[in-house]
Amino acid sequence: MALVLDGSSGILLPSGTTAERPSNPQPGFMRFNTTLGLHEYYSGTAWVGSPTASFAVAATPTSPILPSPSVAPTIPPSASPTPSIDILVVGGGGSASKAYAFYGAGGGGGAVHGGSYTVTAGVAIAIVVGAGGASNSYSGTSISSYNGLSGSTSSFGTSISVNGGAGGLGVTTAAVGGSSGSKIVGATTTPGFSGGALSPMDYLGTISYRPSGGGGGAGGIGAAGTPVGPGRGGPGVLSDISGVTRYYGGGGNGYAPVLSNMPYVIAEAPLGGGGYSNSSNALVASEINTGGGGGGTTSGITSGAGSSGVVFLRYPVAYPVPAFISGGVTSSIENGYRIYRWTSSGVVTF
Repeated sequence: MALVLDGSSGILLPSGTTAERPSNPQPGFMRFNTTLGLHEYYSGTAWVGSPTASFAVAATPTSPILPSPSVAPTIPPSASPTPSIDILVVGGGGSASKAYAFYGAGGGGGAVHGGSYTVTAGVAIAIVVGAGGASNSYSGTSISSYNGLSGSTSSFGTSISVNGGAGGLGVTTAAVGGSSGSKIVGATTTPGFSGGALSPMDYLGTISYRPSGGGGGAGGIGAAGTPVGPGRGGPGVLSDISGVTRYYGGGGNGYAPVLSNMPYVIAEAPLGGGGYSNSSNALVASEINTGGGGGGTTSGITSGAGSSGVVFLRYPVAYPVPAFISGGVTSSIENGYRIYRWTSSGVVTF
């Protein structure tokens, strides 16, 4: 005889921790496991998890979601370490150049690598989180000292290294945005994307107030300044590894003032945590732990700093927690995955 439930809301199953599972369950018993954050049933020999489905925001063709899928596969619980993990490694963003003869140019975004990584049980994996390039407050006579500073390298183990974004270039190369970082995965080196150039003229057709270029992003080149506004930082790369789909490694915007006698159009905020100046000419800092480049500013103002990088890993909750973990790390369970996020360097062993 079938049981029919009407309505459109739902039913509430019994819930409890892993330790509170029934001692003598019958095959087919169902419950919600609050320790693992998923529904499970008893197969007759073992408890089997069934993660709740979720849907990631669709990616554009030029910015794939890394890594994927967004929902963990359903597998039986295991006492053995996970055989593989998804990772996302983001380098530190570069800072913008300090304005002198030209407005400050945007810093490049940190490189981004996402994908699968094979785990060897008992072998420690070193994790390095790169710092962002420091803001530039220089006011001396050394022309090259007005350039922005590069972000630092992030790495995962010995085979994956993603470099920080380059600092924006100032007087010596006429306010060109910094390039995004390159990355080394195994024996393969992938270059970053270039920053945008200084506008050839300002809105008056002169060279006095030319908008500067945006920094390159991990997912694309930075835009050049134009006679009507600054270059936008290049886009970062999309990832849903944290449980939320967002960009990482975006370049910082260039600069042009918003004044009644200078009708420039402000560039949109970069995709990927890069800094920018808003309609009040105030610098909006790059978002922390995104690898975004710093935003350009006007003369007399400290340049925008690059954002520090970040490292994520995730794997299905059916596998146990790591045998050892250290560093500036936080953990959560989302969509059937265990997720670990490092904001400072550490180690993990499975």
